[in-house]
Amino acid sequence: MTRITKALPVALLLGALFGIEAQANTFNAASCSSSNVQTAINSASNGDTVVVPSGSCTWSAQVTISTGITLQGQTVCTGSGDPNVGGGVISCTDNTTITLAIDQTLVAGTSSGVVTITGFTFVASYLSYHGLVGLGSPHGVVGYRLHHNHFVMPTASSSVMFASGYGLIDHNYFQDTTVSGGIPANPVELGGDYQSAGYLNWQDATNLGSNQAAIVEQNYYTVSNCGGGATEGFYDAYYGAKVTMRFNTIVGCNQWGGHGTDSGGARSVVLQELYGNHVTNSTGDVYKIFGSRGGTVLYWGNIHDGTTSGMYPATLQYFRVEGQVNTVSWGYGHAGLNWTPLSATSTGGLENNATIDTLNASDWQAGHAYAANASIGPTSNNAGGYNFQNQGSSCTSGGTRPSFNQTIPFGTTSDGSCTWTNVAGSISASPNPGVAAGFLSTAPDTTCTSGANCTRYMDNTNGTYPFRDQPCVGSNQVVMPCYEWSNSGSQLPNPVFGVDGGLSGVVVQNRDYFDFVSSGFNGTVGVGSGTLASRPSTCTTGVAYWATDQGSWNQSGNGSGQGVLYQCSATNSWTAYYTPYQYPDPLEAIGQVAPPTNLQATPH
Repeated sequence: MTRITKALPVALLLGALFGIEAQANTFNAASCSSSNVQTAINSASNGDTVVVPSGSCTWSAQVTISTGITLQGQTVCTGSGDPNVGGGVISCTDNTTITLAIDQTLVAGTSSGVVTITGFTFVASYLSYHGLVGLGSPHGVVGYRLHHNHFVMPTASSSVMFASGYGLIDHNYFQDTTVSGGIPANPVELGGDYQSAGYLNWQDATNLGSNQAAIVEQNYYTVSNCGGGATEGFYDAYYGAKVTMRFNTIVGCNQWGGHGTDSGGARSVVLQELYGNHVTNSTGDVYKIFGSRGGTVLYWGNIHDGTTSGMYPATLQYFRVEGQVNTVSWGYGHAGLNWTPLSATSTGGLENNATIDTLNASDWQAGHAYAANASIGPTSNNAGGYNFQNQGSSCTSGGTRPSFNQTIPFGTTSDGSCTWTNVAGSISASPNPGVAAGFLSTAPDTTCTSGANCTRYMDNTNGTYPFRDQPCVGSNQVVMPCYEWSNSGSQLPNPVFGVDGGLSGVVVQNRDYFDFVSSGFNGTVGVGSGTLASRPSTCTTGVAYWATDQGSWNQSGNGSGQGVLYQCSATNSWTAYYTPYQYPDPLEAIGQVAPPTNLQATPH
């Protein structure tokens, strides 16, 4: 592999990467109606600007953008969003107001160029589960910016904004106005590599402090009703998302987090960096300050305060080994399951990434004693080839083999003594060339259909640690510990990280996750903080130290300082591990996309 090292002029590099034309044009929509706006968009090319005039319009027909243009309304939003500057408040003068009246009202995605949407007041009036405003960029490309917009959200539970790929979301005011008793809308949903259900993002290297992420910074979110704690908070993430959530001001509810490889056929979030956010909850609704069901997490410098007491820790969960509840598609599995994608390719949409799964477990035997949660799999005495798990207490099987009909969800069967619950499955094993994709044993996130190294199931054989996409792993299932440090506030739980019961040996403190040691840090456990000169000379592998006098990534002057995280990579050996990506994102200054970092080229 050959690295690109030659520096190119910015204009040339942007043009080569995104097809930005040297001559940009401006097109004025005749009004804010969807038809007039679409007509102006259809006339524009990469790098052009479409100006939408002041007015109030309802869009009942979808507006689509397929080129890298700027869509510019007349709404004016001012304020920092950064909690360190002016309290983070953003206010808007609503000059161009668009009521979003159908599912996926505005969809912007392009294979070249950069889509920018700014200067709008969007009123979410439709209950959407797909996102009323959708942004997308090709895999691995930074391709959108959404900034200085006002989102008014009066419709409970609606998915308001969905973004897949990498880009920047900044200086937006998300104002939830749902009435008491309803679950708030979901303002920001991040889809990672949606087209492959996250497979390609997991295959890519997991780079910390990179622009290869959905970067959400300097936004203002207000909500007065948290729906009794049922809210998913400011953002939610799926499909191999890589998220940087930093310096946002959240008034009411929480930040939330990411889904796992446990339902719906989509892969877990890969990476979440959350820092410098200020969350104030005085609603009375208690919730987790943050949640993650897979991938690595860096959680630092956040403030949690308000009058609501009893907040729950930032919980690291892994449903695939926690038993049978709400089984769907992949569902809650078992540690021994060998899950594998059904499709031989990792592209083509969720329907082609369904699953078959096999279980390394004993077969059913008459008169055999089975412990609670014991599993049986597709072996010689299992004619249907399905995977079942004993429910309840220990039992001794009867004389008649159960029917093993595969019914999802909650399919149960009895052999006269033991009750078994279906955990999905098939006798088909992976790899099955031409039908099912396996994974390379040498690169466990790279799919394959044949070859000597095409020997890995989705989960490790026999269910061994680390489990597929569990919390605190990165690409190729390498352990990348979750770290938290320097968080504060009256609502901050102690400890900050929490783990679900039943995960003994799966997500372990001071192996998989490390909590902040506020005083007396000596390098043996947790995460320390201070000047580089104060870092202990000795350390235990995995612990980390935040050197506050290192780095120059914070260019904002917001008073939050700098810092570089060092990891003890081997006994008594410190290595620079993480430097945050430049703040503010360079896109804020130039209004266009920065060239991707860590570019590589493979010779042919």
